[in-house]
Amino acid sequence: MPQQSVVTARRLALRGPRTRGAAAVEAAIVLPVVLLIFVGIVEFGLIFKDALAVSSAVRAGARIAAADPTNPQLGQDAAAEVSRSLAAVNIAATPAPTLFVYDPDAPGAPPASCPPRSCLRMDWVAATSSFGAPSGSWDPCGLGSTDVAVLVTVQHQGVTGASYASPTLTEKADFAFAPSSSGSVC
Repeated sequence: MPQQSVVTARRLALRGPRTRGAAAVEAAIVLPVVLLIFVGIVEFGLIFKDALAVSSAVRAGARIAAADPTNPQLGQDAAAEVSRSLAAVNIAATPAPTLFVYDPDAPGAPPASCPPRSCLRMDWVAATSSFGAPSGSWDPCGLGSTDVAVLVTVQHQGVTGASYASPTLTEKADFAFAPSSSGSVC
């Protein structure tokens, strides 16, 4: 009996050092993969959060624009509301975000073109964290428009610095003009 326990002890002694450090090697192989998956989940979550914030900002701007089509500051008011709502979005400096307030029924559609007399285009001013003065013109009541659309294009900026192409977030909202107390839109 003692002979057998000595042989078993020798086997255990010989087997022990061979497996020592195996867990560290396995962790060194698996840890980068797990961290990469974790960073991907975080980045995807941030992109999703920004997409929801941009969508909400566009709807807020379209609601402001649709509330009073007779307001000559319709585009600027919509842009100010979108700017306030975009405060939580991690916006890339280049390319600068653009905002369009336009008649969705007019021929041609932003961002490919901004038809004259039915579209306002505003570019992001990083120094003020808001949209600048509009280019173009639009008199909704003069053209007989019945609704307004707001379109925003924003480049998402990654937080982790992982090398991937930053997605462009483009959102559009289209609202019918609210009728006045007399029942007419204009």
